[in-house]
Amino acid sequence: MYTHPKYPKLFSPLKINQLVLKNRIFYAPVEYYHDRALAGAAVMMRGTSGTLQDPKCRIKPGKWLFSPSEMPRVKQELSMIKRAGSYASLEVMHAGICAYADEGGYVIGPSDGINLKGVPIKGMTREMMDDMIHDFANTCLIAKQIGYDMVMIHFAHGWIASQFFSTRFNQRKDEFGGSYENRVRFPKMILREVRRVLGKNYPIDMRISAYEAFDGCMPKEEVIRFIKEVAEEGLIDMVNVSYGGELSYESDDNIAYPSPFEPDMCYADYADDIKKAVKIPVAVVGKIMTPEQAELILENNKADIVVIGRSSIADPYWAKKALECRSEDIVPCISCGKCFDKRCSVNLRGYMEHLIPLHLEKAKEKKKVVVVGGGPAGMKAALTASEKGYEVVLYEASDQLGGLLKTTDFDENKRELKRYKDYLIRQLKKSKVFIHYNVKATKKMIEQENPDQLILAMGSSPIIPKIKGVENAIQCVDAHYHMDQIGKKVVMIGGGLVGSEFAITLAFRGHHVTLIEKTSVYGGQNDGTTFKPYDIIKHHPNIQVYTLSNCTSIGKDYVEFEDQYHQLHKIASDTTILSVGFRSNNSNLDEFFGITPNTVIIGDLRRPANIRECEEEAYFAVAEI
Repeated sequence: MYTHPKYPKLFSPLKINQLVLKNRIFYAPVEYYHDRALAGAAVMMRGTSGTLQDPKCRIKPGKWLFSPSEMPRVKQELSMIKRAGSYASLEVMHAGICAYADEGGYVIGPSDGINLKGVPIKGMTREMMDDMIHDFANTCLIAKQIGYDMVMIHFAHGWIASQFFSTRFNQRKDEFGGSYENRVRFPKMILREVRRVLGKNYPIDMRISAYEAFDGCMPKEEVIRFIKEVAEEGLIDMVNVSYGGELSYESDDNIAYPSPFEPDMCYADYADDIKKAVKIPVAVVGKIMTPEQAELILENNKADIVVIGRSSIADPYWAKKALECRSEDIVPCISCGKCFDKRCSVNLRGYMEHLIPLHLEKAKEKKKVVVVGGGPAGMKAALTASEKGYEVVLYEASDQLGGLLKTTDFDENKRELKRYKDYLIRQLKKSKVFIHYNVKATKKMIEQENPDQLILAMGSSPIIPKIKGVENAIQCVDAHYHMDQIGKKVVMIGGGLVGSEFAITLAFRGHHVTLIEKTSVYGGQNDGTTFKPYDIIKHHPNIQVYTLSNCTSIGKDYVEFEDQYHQLHKIASDTTILSVGFRSNNSNLDEFFGITPNTVIIGDLRRPANIRECEEEAYFAVAEI
């Protein structure tokens, strides 16, 4: 029998009902199929909130997945999902009180009320419940008929089953509310009808949150009891363990999409508790970033299957590279959450396959590209140019590549960004790019190189604010290199993403942080990303925030500032840290122009940028030469 040389558990077969899986990898339900389908995962899950015919099932407007107008596209996607041998699973869900509602409309749920967004909830009648049961069963039957190999009934993340489970949102006085037996009655009715129409030999998966993390959610012990009961009745063939959900937005215990501050494999212990109690296969999701982590979960018998979510967006070929023992070549997910806007920071091709080829064509004409600056933008540009077959020379002023990402070596909560930095460095070492370390490029050096293209990526530097006694403070970037010297009481001047994230790291380490921000927002409140440091800071006992406040003076052991009410404060500070933004290193930029007509500015040198902007500018600076 074949045994994989590096990941024997991950690449061992498993039987789910009558379905034999070639490995233990499921790709999570994400609407990005093209490249992910080619990776060789055992199962690809197709996700959508429009799987039921009831328009009130959805979290955003749209059509029923199996409506006549959608069916040709759905069948085409199904063929795409299965083209490399993966089985296809359809996620089936109803959002209930979390659903989208038109202005003046309502949502449906267990009981009358108002949801967390202020929308009226209409309690479901028995007729409405029967309709929903039929809706679940009908969708599952159609999925089977058109070629889906299994279905995943989504009872996690705050959707309709979670709402019936909850003593807070289920206030019914009939046989569907009150006791445990009553609260699980309706979800069991859904599963029974799904099993009836699909038959005993068709695989049914159930996703459930081990804990929903909101006041009044189903206790963990009841979750395990429910899983045991539906498994023993033969209603499900496996259970898919997640955590949190839409209803836990009001808490700081996070939701179904763990932040950079959550540990890797963060839900594996929950799966372990469930696995000890049931006899069916258990799958688990939650920041399983590397094949090594996946193997560890399986080896420790915490789960039978790993579900790869955002990591399979960052690198769709995660499973293929694991099979080929190329873990070091997997593009790391940085847990930024931009994929929920269909803009992965580290995979430009994701959701843009029609614009960006899988591999760049080798250039027919040999050209020379010089890159100045070895931060993330410069490294990406050099790698892209090398992929095209160009001669590439990179100048780095320090003795290490990485730019501002070098700080990630010292911050345990930046491990995803560290993995990404280290990945870029590894790829450069494998490439033919020639790197000059400890060399600050000059106009004369570049002229001697005689490049066809010059890419300037000299990055940015922290801004020094005009504050009395500013010399008594340390820049946030520099503070990372001196973590052991940071005092107990810390004052952070500036509450943008950089300052806020560092404040959280320090708070987790036991420091007491006062964060002073001159605007009304802090911690990425308005930046539109899925994860915001704000969500942690507002609840953390070690962090105190002053917004609309201005620092007026910094002493050796104190900070003075004026708050939004024009009150003056003087607070003790063992270490004062500056994080008021970055300024592009463009003071001598003019001298580099005129060497070659094809001169491009990218990354922080253009303006302080995020990883996605660095990747995008670096790639397109070279790809279209």
